[in-house]
Amino acid sequence: VSTTIIENGIDIPNVNTIIIDDAGHFGLSQLYQLKGRVGRASKRGYCYLAIKDFSRLSPIAQKRLSIIQQLSDLGSGFKIAMYDLQLRGAGNILGAEQSGFIVKVGYELYVKMIEDAVNEMRGDFTNITDAEINSNISYFLPVDYIEDPRIRFDYYRRLSDVYNSKDMQELIKEIEVSFGELPVEVLNLSFIMLIKNLASRLGILKVIIASSGAKIKFSENTKLNPLSISNSAKKQNIIYRFLSEYELSVVINGTNILNSLLDFFEDIINYRE
Repeated sequence: VSTTIIENGIDIPNVNTIIIDDAGHFGLSQLYQLKGRVGRASKRGYCYLAIKDFSRLSPIAQKRLSIIQQLSDLGSGFKIAMYDLQLRGAGNILGAEQSGFIVKVGYELYVKMIEDAVNEMRGDFTNITDAEINSNISYFLPVDYIEDPRIRFDYYRRLSDVYNSKDMQELIKEIEVSFGELPVEVLNLSFIMLIKNLASRLGILKVIIASSGAKIKFSENTKLNPLSISNSAKKQNIIYRFLSEYELSVVINGTNILNSLLDFFEDIINYRE
């Protein structure tokens, strides 16, 4: 004779029979755990569920007993858990109290918002703005290069999460190893996605990339440090001038506009930090 304490894991291999009194009062997972205390060796186990009057039990209690009788095979734990979830419900794990109004914003955006909030609490980098990139340069993952749309989408997602040159180069190397020589559009994409993220960290609203330079528009809430811009421009051999209080024009000497612009932004961020 015992209480339900035995469901916590008692193991007596020689015991092969258990009688559960008033079984209608137990939960589905609880019944499954109790039933699993017998038949733990070579002897076949038997579980008897004793109730006073099946017809007087609640509909949910009747369902619990019916389910536990049906699922007697090994490995039924997952099915039991799913039935238990159906009977009791998922609670409020995705409700407003636990997770806010997740349905209204969508799961992916909700996760991103949570991630940004955690990064901000940790003191990690956070985007001040969501920079817009305008350019006539082709940048995408060609369908004939990565045919599987799910893989292409995953690489778009991963490229959008890159915040430094080292991680970008590692991801580009991974793509090259998997799919062969990189098309120029893929290289352009990796640069522009990183430029977008760095620009967002700097509080830039828009970057218009031309053949010989770029026009940069900062948010009015951005705290500009002219010295960081001056030093970065000098280091990258970039000619710059302010068109207005929050607009900057840069002229880049060289053929690799994206690489120079990327280095320019990284130098400004490193100077600030």
